[in-house]
Amino acid sequence: MRRWWWRQLAANRAGVLIVVALLLVTLLVPMPALPFRTLLVLAAVLAAGTLRFFLTDARVGRPPGKRFPIGRIRLHLLAEGEAGAHRPVIWVGGGHGEGLVMAHLHRAIARETRSILFDRAGAGWSDPAPLPLTIASEVAHLDALLSAAGEQGPFVLAGHSFGGLFALNFAQRFPERVAALVVMDPTPPANVTVAGRVSFGALIAKAPWRALALQFGMRWAGDPEIDDSASAFGRAVSEWADVINRNSLQPKSVIAEAAAFEAAMHRSFDMVTGDGALADIPLVLMLADPHAADEQHVHDQVKELLRLDVHQQRNFWRAMDESNEAQLRLSGNSHKVMAAPGSSHMFPYECPEVVLDQVRRMLRVSAPAGEVATDSRAR
Repeated sequence: MRRWWWRQLAANRAGVLIVVALLLVTLLVPMPALPFRTLLVLAAVLAAGTLRFFLTDARVGRPPGKRFPIGRIRLHLLAEGEAGAHRPVIWVGGGHGEGLVMAHLHRAIARETRSILFDRAGAGWSDPAPLPLTIASEVAHLDALLSAAGEQGPFVLAGHSFGGLFALNFAQRFPERVAALVVMDPTPPANVTVAGRVSFGALIAKAPWRALALQFGMRWAGDPEIDDSASAFGRAVSEWADVINRNSLQPKSVIAEAAAFEAAMHRSFDMVTGDGALADIPLVLMLADPHAADEQHVHDQVKELLRLDVHQQRNFWRAMDESNEAQLRLSGNSHKVMAAPGSSHMFPYECPEVVLDQVRRMLRVSAPAGEVATDSRAR
């Protein structure tokens, strides 16, 4: 029943179903005048909100790329630039955001090679996600999407946060597709398995109510992707901010994000693990390098949120650090790079050139045989 209800919410049908049900109860069930008028007014208010949603909020405009049928759904992909002497690059944003959250990096690298953005199921211009939405199913969606779009690999995958975790798992399941990996502060598996309920519990619990409120035109109940236009994130993607926020306030996006996080929490064996699991695929693990005061502030927030004593707090951060180091050992050909001093988890937006430098390095390392020298002479 729960999964069915989430599907109705994602497909924008829940608001209509509730309005119709209210009208049927009001008109068909005998009741005193006051309850009758109250239900009729409520149905009219909700119907007005639903109408507003379909006439304004549900309209997301033309997709910048193309949508391709993948099974019963259509997924959106935007590819620009020519590969030439380099491998194509696929960008995977954090959370369950659409491809445009990495548009600033995509635009920069598309001048040098082919660059690809895609919307995961339920995000951006892609159709609502089939449920359950697991890491395994999502990486399979990307594999099928690349084939449907005719994009030729192998690819350099660059993923941030939850997108970094996505990239690592794609590489395990489809190693022939991957030439190299650049993962930026990837979500530590321990953050999903050990602390998942703390990290994502509130988001998952609120998701169906937010999706329903959005279908009644209550945009204030949503959680826009960019909540501060003056932040590094807001400034980096300012050209696309309105579109990104409109897409993130679609009920299908709210449900897909919650479904993806929930599945990751409960299906830990979907996630790649073990030294050498990615063989020798070139891997760069990029980590934020915050100032000591900022790092301590985060530690204090976690301590208060989880109500940890001194020993528990130490164990928590050791688990996170060890989880990151374990990601580094996934490949026998990996190295760690710290982002700019003072950087936060959002360093792909604070210092994008640092990210682009590492992606360019992986493009050189993974260049097709016989083309590295040609590229070097050209530079």
